[in-house]
Amino acid sequence: RPAAVRSGEEAYRHAKVIDDRVRMARALLRLCGPRFQLGDTEVAQQGLDEAFAILAPLGDTPELAHACFNRSYRAAGEGDMDGVVDWGRRAVRIARAVGDRQIEVLALSFVGVGLMSRGDPEGSATARGAAALAVEYGLVLAAIRTYLNLPELLRAWNAPSEERMSALACARELAERHGWRGDRLVAAEAGEAFEDGRWDEALRLASEISGTAYLASTGMRVAFAEAARHGPAAGVPLLDDPRRRLLAAGTSLHTIQAARASETMLLVGDARAALELAEPAAALIGGLLTPSTQDAIAISAIVAAGLAGDAARRELWLGLGLGVQRQPERPGVRARRAFALAERAADAGDLDSAIAAHAEHADLFARSFDRFPWTQTQLRHAELLVRRGAAGDAERAASVFAAVVPYWRTAGAAWYLARLRTWATARGIPFPRGARAHAASASSTLGLTPREREVAALIAAGMTNRQIAERLVIAERTAEGHVERIREKLSFNSRTEIAAWFARTVAGQGGLA
Repeated sequence: RPAAVRSGEEAYRHAKVIDDRVRMARALLRLCGPRFQLGDTEVAQQGLDEAFAILAPLGDTPELAHACFNRSYRAAGEGDMDGVVDWGRRAVRIARAVGDRQIEVLALSFVGVGLMSRGDPEGSATARGAAALAVEYGLVLAAIRTYLNLPELLRAWNAPSEERMSALACARELAERHGWRGDRLVAAEAGEAFEDGRWDEALRLASEISGTAYLASTGMRVAFAEAARHGPAAGVPLLDDPRRRLLAAGTSLHTIQAARASETMLLVGDARAALELAEPAAALIGGLLTPSTQDAIAISAIVAAGLAGDAARRELWLGLGLGVQRQPERPGVRARRAFALAERAADAGDLDSAIAAHAEHADLFARSFDRFPWTQTQLRHAELLVRRGAAGDAERAASVFAAVVPYWRTAGAAWYLARLRTWATARGIPFPRGARAHAASASSTLGLTPREREVAALIAAGMTNRQIAERLVIAERTAEGHVERIREKLSFNSRTEIAAWFARTVAGQGGLA
């Protein structure tokens, strides 16, 4: 990217010497991408404005289509999804009129992203249509970029993991076929590995990524993983560089990503630092940008404010968790609202309502949050059960707590596991032992709905999702959703594990009562 900027600036100087304003605009537009990605947001925006001023009076040209696409791209960085869609559609129209297939595909992809962010069901089809068009046109990099835009948004709407993985697999297959290995693809693969608990692989992939603001959020994950494995001294210093790069870029997108440093500080027990690092994102919570990241920050900030005893900030973040009118009713929005309501009830001393809210929305929490904020909701649920101390609460608290341990064991988060053990011991909750911990949590049917138990039995019988759908007279996508929720609730990675669990634990005990 630095070399690209040097080349673009040289091209601009040559065009200016010969007073070719269209070529000047063309060079400025080529500079936008690498400048934005390097975090030179203000300079990139100035160049885009200059190019647009040159091109707009000239009517429909390939350069104007490119300028409109760059404005759509810029709007995405600020969470202005209306701008993403409007500028993207204008770019598509001009690109089709002048025959610029690459800008047509890329702009159409961003229209899909904007529509998905707004909750429009046409968004996914539009983005996938852009990818198919790119393949048809032979535009390999455009197709890869389009596929890589999909997983985060699909996840935000709780699409089945198979759908997210399909998009990533399409990008990977094209990349391998054409010998391309770009930062975006590596970062996406690293993200999936972090989410699955395959941290050794995730850290290896992260080491391949260049140190720019464009993908500095991966560096934040590395810091978190090192802290969870080896403690504050190993992880906290690693936050500085990626956070600095993100904040220097100055966009809403980068500001939200930088605020995830708060999670690392909460993990290592510094609640006040966690609150301070989350603060820049407070004004952006409730928008349409990076939805899963917003959810994670809101949950962590609510927990941190409680631990720090900061009533004013706790009230602020509870309000942000509850008052998200600007955002469509995504599952993550409903989940963090449920968490905020449960915390409000707990603050008022109404433990029954707080516990009921946690239990009612446990499935939503598990599907909507990354593993760390989900762990925080589980710990809070278990803590409230212990505090209430009614009949059966101790057993339920142990089951709720046990569900979080397998992920951190899989990830090799030894330091954080020791903190979890200390946390559990202080509350009289037994800490699961070794491999048996996974079996203990998985053997419990707490949290599985009757329909999910029925689906688990059909998985054990060897049925595919289509066969399950036909047997239960439901849509295949609905069946896929049930399978995904069962897998996540029981902390399994595959259907095979669900089938083995059912045969060992449920069928062997005479069925699910």
